[in-house]
Amino acid sequence: DVVQEVAVQAAAPLLQVAESSVSSTIETRQVHELPLNGRQFLQLALLVPGAVSSPPGSRQSSERGTASSALNINGNREGSNLFLIDGTLNTDPNFNGFVINPSVDSIQEFKVQTSSYSAEFGQQAGAQINLITRSGSNQIHGSAYEFLRNSALDAKNLFDLAASPIPPFRQNQYGGTVGAPILKDKLFVFGSYEGFRMVRAQTSIGTVPNATLRGGNFSNRLNAAGLNTYIYD
Repeated sequence: DVVQEVAVQAAAPLLQVAESSVSSTIETRQVHELPLNGRQFLQLALLVPGAVSSPPGSRQSSERGTASSALNINGNREGSNLFLIDGTLNTDPNFNGFVINPSVDSIQEFKVQTSSYSAEFGQQAGAQINLITRSGSNQIHGSAYEFLRNSALDAKNLFDLAASPIPPFRQNQYGGTVGAPILKDKLFVFGSYEGFRMVRAQTSIGTVPNATLRGGNFSNRLNAAGLNTYIYD
């Protein structure tokens, strides 16, 4: 009998010889399965060596309202990063942050190049973050999701009054994706939508004058030790 056997073996190369850039790729499984508070894709860039969140109060974190949208990579300033989507520029020229914040479910993968990248990435001295979006296929596929946070499931804040109900807090983050063919094997369409709704009450402590001070009587403003006294309410 004549027996024919074909053996195919493949292994990932230990070294990248095509280019000298230092980079990390965040793959589809990491994008879709790692938990993200707020579903901000840039949080996944913290998996890259040398990447840290910018401190609260920094320029981009103040503009975006969250520190997760501002990164310092290899000691560079948060405004030194370049953002691209499918190779197209996605960088705000005023603050050097990203413009479009796509839904996590619409991301295929993204690559973070931290140093020694080629001349095509020459606009910023920091990291080059190139995001690749998903595409449709010959079959119709879709997804739907909702992430819920509600004060009915929360414990009371330490500073809330014991006799008062828990202040309202309702947060809904929801959306979906759909991909379909237009021309089989040639042309496809993919779209995504994400909505965010939040209702929140804030507990704070303030220093206010008591009734005597409001009436203009400041004679008992000093206590026995000669220190100013205030009423907290």
